[in-house]
Amino acid sequence: MKKRKKPPKKGEPRTITRAITHIGLERANPGKLAALNELAEVYLALMQQYVTLFCDEELPNGFRAPCFPTALSERWQRVAIQQAAGIARVLADQSRQRLSSVSGRVG
Repeated sequence: MKKRKKPPKKGEPRTITRAITHIGLERANPGKLAALNELAEVYLALMQQYVTLFCDEELPNGFRAPCFPTALSERWQRVAIQQAAGIARVLADQSRQRLSSVSGRVG
């Protein structure tokens, strides 16, 4: 088991650990990057379907049962539904704000 370093005494400089950002993800693990890109395509398409549903047909509901066929797991589907509901709520709020500001200027 590794021993932990003692914290520096008062007045001594602290060691700062930084992330290694110069190593690109594609060099670190190309297999994971390809899988992540595939997942992103499916996830974004599913989320767009739910945003459209929540904007056009239903009120945004982050706990709605899945209704679109997808290869994603139930967990990923729930996340997509919750994120889409949040996006639809923001879009609806922005639309209401624009309408109220326009009607305030007209009246």
